[in-house]
Amino acid sequence: MSNASELSVDHVFQYQNAKREFFKMPIYQMLHHVFNHGTYHRGQLINMLRQLGIEKIPQTDFAFWTRSKK
Repeated sequence: MSNASELSVDHVFQYQNAKREFFKMPIYQMLHHVFNHGTYHRGQLINMLRQLGIEKIPQTDFAFWTRSKK
């Protein structure tokens, strides 16, 4: 269960990129971007490993990785 209310995820915040350009975005959109971006890079990593001929691809799931560090 989440404690985030609809109002809190609709909150618009301002941020600055590396080029010092300012942007505004609701929190729910930034969360969507972060999750999609991570998925994109996981796919890139697996593709690169396969191109290198690696057949046994290691687990790339963050939850798996954090559990293995305990």
